[in-house]
Amino acid sequence: MRKPEIGRRAGAMCRIVHLSDTQLGFTDAVNAPPAAESNGSPKNDVLPVYTDTDKRFYERAVVRMKRLDPRPDVVIHTGDLVDDFGHHGQWEDYRAVTDTIGFPVYEAIGNHDCTKDASGRYHN
Repeated sequence: MRKPEIGRRAGAMCRIVHLSDTQLGFTDAVNAPPAAESNGSPKNDVLPVYTDTDKRFYERAVVRMKRLDPRPDVVIHTGDLVDDFGHHGQWEDYRAVTDTIGFPVYEAIGNHDCTKDASGRYHN
């Protein structure tokens, strides 16, 4: 908060929404059939098809958050924003939904959000 805001609200209650583990893509990863190599053994480098299942769950949570009365002052998201930060679409969908919240959002990345290219993309 800015200094004038802090002074005005001194002694006032701060309403916080705490989010954790939105993990867009997790449902797809759990429900995906294992890919097989030609010899029939599981292949670990194939990513499951990403659908919008978890995005829809997150959108519903945001709608409920916006209906809170009194409105929250801040949203804190404590990690695992997406299931696989390197998987195309998950981060973009997370950002698109988060950008509609309408209150300040502070995020801490979790283990699913940490990859080699995560810090640059996350900071942007």
